Amino acid sequence: MRKHEIYTAIVECVGEIQRGRRAAGEHPDHAMIVRDRLAGLLAEHCTSLEFYIALGELVELGRIETGRTINDTYVRLVEE
Repeated sequence: MRKHEIYTAIVECVGEIQRGRRAAGEHPDHAMIVRDRLAGLLAEHCTSLEFYIALGELVELGRIETGRTINDTYVRLVEE
């Protein structure tokens, strides 16, 4: 799969999780790699390794933000 398609799949998946959490009034609303099983949700689009590589590239491109929690890593879309 091409990089662009993997990027799009990640951004759409994270955005869907964030929208769902906002609609439910959950705070914080970001996606979590382990809790939400992001790599598993995107398995039809990319391997785990491709997921983590693309995630890092999306951070470098300024499209998403990631950060550590005690037990997980959060992922959220950069909003303008």
